[in-house]
Amino acid sequence: MGRDQSKKLVNNLGKFSQPLEKSPATIPSKEIFFSFKYFRQREHFGLSECNSNWFAGLLQRLADISSKGLTEIQTNLKLKEIYRFHSINWEQKNIPIQRKQLNWIPAPILENENEFEIVQLNISTGTGRIIGFWGAKEAKSTFYIVLLDPKHNIQPSQKHNYQVTTTYEASSQYDILANAIQEALKKNCGNTSCPVKKKLKDIEHLDYIQYVRLNLEEEKLFADILKNHTLGEIIVNGLLALPNSSPDIREKIEKDSDRLISVIDEKASIT
Repeated sequence: MGRDQSKKLVNNLGKFSQPLEKSPATIPSKEIFFSFKYFRQREHFGLSECNSNWFAGLLQRLADISSKGLTEIQTNLKLKEIYRFHSINWEQKNIPIQRKQLNWIPAPILENENEFEIVQLNISTGTGRIIGFWGAKEAKSTFYIVLLDPKHNIQPSQKHNYQVTTTYEASSQYDILANAIQEALKKNCGNTSCPVKKKLKDIEHLDYIQYVRLNLEEEKLFADILKNHTLGEIIVNGLLALPNSSPDIREKIEKDSDRLISVIDEKASIT
């Protein structure tokens, strides 16, 4: 790739690094936001049996709650009743999980019960609960979702004889693919030089896959760049365009750029 072409690509990539425009004046300071940063599936809180209608109901409820103000949700008794908004009673009979078992939450949050109380919001009367906590300081209007509870297991009720329903974790397409590859590698086809098995072994470091979300403008720009450049060229030139990067790292990338581009493009062609 020529110097002028590379320079043009770097200039285009620079558009991705521009901060998104914000207009604080149009965003209420106490508008509610939801974060899945600390979301996990666990025993009794799996989503494998939830269908598209359930997820549609969940998203609609999140949209509905987001339209309210933080103070309104926390102080309006009528709304609190509608959303079944209350703290989790960890002494509830047959409750299948305890706060200390939410050990993927950072310790400063998990151990601070007074400031980060675990609460629930309902999805609808018959479709479960959203479990999480409110942030602190500048994030106080963010609700961090910890668990989704489609079977009402977080607070077993007397009405249902305090029963807890078994659930199973739902798998993403990536999880299914990774498991299928591992299962395939365990099989012995009798051919010691099996080309399929060798190809599967070449797919390394599955745990390092990263998901990237682009907004519509970024997606269009990315598509335009892909018309004239490979994914390897975009990544390598993007790394070289990073400000304040180590001179040593930059030198290594420049020296090995052709090989890096080739490796990335080869891996991309596998998928």
